[in-house]
Amino acid sequence: MLKLKNIIVVDIDNKKIKIAKKVGFKKTILLKNNKNAITKILNFNKGRYFDYTIESSGKSKSIEFAFSLTKKFGGKCFFASHPNEKSKISIKPFDLISGKKIFGSWGGGVIRYDGNLFTAYSSLDGLSNDWISSIFEDQLGKIWFGTGDGLGGTAGGEVTVFDGARFHTYTSEEGRAGDFNWFIEGDKEGNLWFGMHGGGASRQNPGLQKEDSSPIFQTLLSQDGLAGNTVGVVLQDRNRDLWFGTSRGLTLYHPQPVSHPIVLVDAVVADQGAFRRSPCNSNDWSRNFRDGH
Repeated sequence: MLKLKNIIVVDIDNKKIKIAKKVGFKKTILLKNNKNAITKILNFNKGRYFDYTIESSGKSKSIEFAFSLTKKFGGKCFFASHPNEKSKISIKPFDLISGKKIFGSWGGGVIRYDGNLFTAYSSLDGLSNDWISSIFEDQLGKIWFGTGDGLGGTAGGEVTVFDGARFHTYTSEEGRAGDFNWFIEGDKEGNLWFGMHGGGASRQNPGLQKEDSSPIFQTLLSQDGLAGNTVGVVLQDRNRDLWFGTSRGLTLYHPQPVSHPIVLVDAVVADQGAFRRSPCNSNDWSRNFRDGH
């Protein structure tokens, strides 16, 4: 776990500087050009080089600039960006000999800011993956993280929830049809919706749990009415209907209000065998829209 103080945000875009101030960064520098930029930043920091520098633009010159501001003998430079495959950077060998280190990260976990201190969390602390695709706080104050491998695939992606003390991870074994999450969103009823790459959309009702208090996920797929199984966005309208944007069109979903207690049927045993199914409302209906229809 990495804890940081004395954070300085540097950018050439005034809009980004304003955003940094809005979220709580107190020290910012707006660079109008690159002339004497290093001197200006070092003077702002009382002549001291930095223990950590983090670059996020993905440009070679910007990475080199961040590395030049990193102190010798233990300083670390991270470029948490995605440079072009053919990009090259120029580094002086003496800087590496003198103890500077440079790291590339396409997935650096998550950073928590409490108004005074920045705390970094990674898979070493309990996150299921260091590539974070979505973050959502539910009505109970729990923080949900959707993760993935960051390469457009499905490897290493799950849902992790932070309850204020510990991280808990849930996978498709808990009922979700996929493990790579595009988004997490909540509706007015308090349900959480998870949109997945190839796995449809899963709903988690906070009031519906297993005996061990672990959550139960109910999943909608194309065979249930979704236009496609890759779901990138969901919106609940004023009528409490849900609109799903999928890879194969738009789906309007109308969940019927539940007027009876939710009953979890874990198994049904018949003469010919056992059938298992997650709880659902048979009155739910959906409608798909493709190509303007």
